[in-house]
Amino acid sequence: MTKTPDTNVNYTQIYYHIIFSTKNREPVLVADRREDLYRYIWGITKNKKSHLYRINGVEDHLHIFASLHPSVCLADFIKDIKLGSGWWIRENSVFPGFSHWQDGYGAFTCSTEHKHRVIEYIKAQQEHHKRESSQEELRRLLIEAGVELRKAYSTPPGSLLASHCIRGFYPRLFTGIPSGDNWWNVRPGL
Repeated sequence: MTKTPDTNVNYTQIYYHIIFSTKNREPVLVADRREDLYRYIWGITKNKKSHLYRINGVEDHLHIFASLHPSVCLADFIKDIKLGSGWWIRENSVFPGFSHWQDGYGAFTCSTEHKHRVIEYIKAQQEHHKRESSQEELRRLLIEAGVELRKAYSTPPGSLLASHCIRGFYPRLFTGIPSGDNWWNVRPGL
């Protein structure tokens, strides 16, 4: 006898690639303390009953690849990460010069078949940003996701993102991904 899925349970599989920056893209996230920040954000994610697949970043912004519990709203998830981690950074003097996170964020959905490509992209952030600035990266991601730049990217030069951008997967993003050891893996073996 084949068992049918329980209709009293929520079934979701939505992967989010989330990007946000420090205020005015200040390069204050020094490498030697980023892993502590990633662990703290992993704890916030876990407390929200969500799953963090990868997190990585450079001096001025972070990339998070996660799936959220069905009861968690994306905007609230990001707000909780920014508020919680910002408080932790300031309270513990983790990154001197950090004032707070930029107001906006980018969030892009990803299909299951492209999940590992996004993870590899996030792993390779340090290598990637030797060739492309944060601003160039964001502009490219917005274009590849089909986000209209006049609204989402008409921000002052110091701002990483002014609007919340949620769109489909961006397949052209992942050509020529470099390999590298300088990334944070919160779930070994994935």
